[in-house]
Amino acid sequence: MNRITLISVWAALCLAVVAAFVGSRTMAQESSVAPSQGPVVLEISGRIMASAPEQSFVFDIAGLEGLGTTDILTETPWTTGVVTFTGVRLRDILNAVDAQGSAVMATALNDYSITIPKEDSDMYDVIVATRQDGRLMTVRDRGPLWVIYPWSDRSELRNEVYYARSIWQLMSLEVLE
Repeated sequence: MNRITLISVWAALCLAVVAAFVGSRTMAQESSVAPSQGPVVLEISGRIMASAPEQSFVFDIAGLEGLGTTDILTETPWTTGVVTFTGVRLRDILNAVDAQGSAVMATALNDYSITIPKEDSDMYDVIVATRQDGRLMTVRDRGPLWVIYPWSDRSELRNEVYYARSIWQLMSLEVLE
């Protein structure tokens, strides 16, 4: 092969790699987030990862729980008695995608959406629950993801403002300014 052909082949291969990277809806190379292998349960977009501003992140349950889980034992207005919710701290999710904003727009499967200030994730150890009493949640039981506040531990959270932010059937987070 002559030099021009080799350069053309090399350039085509480089473009193919770039196209595959840009076209994927996983994560930027600088991220420690594992690629989604199972069904996607959460997409994060908006003001994330300064090095890849058009990038969105997708998580399956294993990838989400791979960020580390914690439990919240709490009563809710929608369940009976104290329930153990297991999930990932919202701040850990936002840190994993290098969120640059001051709030997130959380959207549910039924298009309900609510703005959650980023400070909630730091002040209250809010979690994105994947499990209720040890079992993965289904859409029928407000899953697969449910934003949970520690209501039983923090009486100031027992009001309509924080109940409205406790979005269930969560499917996406958009990081806002």
